[in-house]
Amino acid sequence: MQFLVFALVGAVGTLAHYAVLLTLVECFRQPAVMATACGALVGALLNFVLNHRLTFASQEKYRRTILRFMLIAALSLVLNALLLQLLLHWTGWDYRIAQLIVTLLVLVLNYVLSALWAFAAPR
Repeated sequence: MQFLVFALVGAVGTLAHYAVLLTLVECFRQPAVMATACGALVGALLNFVLNHRLTFASQEKYRRTILRFMLIAALSLVLNALLLQLLLHWTGWDYRIAQLIVTLLVLVLNYVLSALWAFAAPR
């Protein structure tokens, strides 16, 4: 059940990312690269707060967990790009199929690292 909540929180963060991206580009005529960076930051922060409170009901202070969460997010970004490149190179699949597979793999890794490290209570 916790994994399902984690995945749903990720979907909410993704929607927030895209909402910021589209608003900045379409309404305020900002460059897409800057807009997607802002959207990614908003999505990551929203994911952090929701995961902290809902998914893991962490009793740890934000300042302890946010650095760990953001390190996992950075690792996920790099891993996503690397795995997508490798899958496209090795298989020649359509990028959408490859991205779906990569997203599922990175989602599982994110959950494990978040549960065992970012939001885990100190021992």
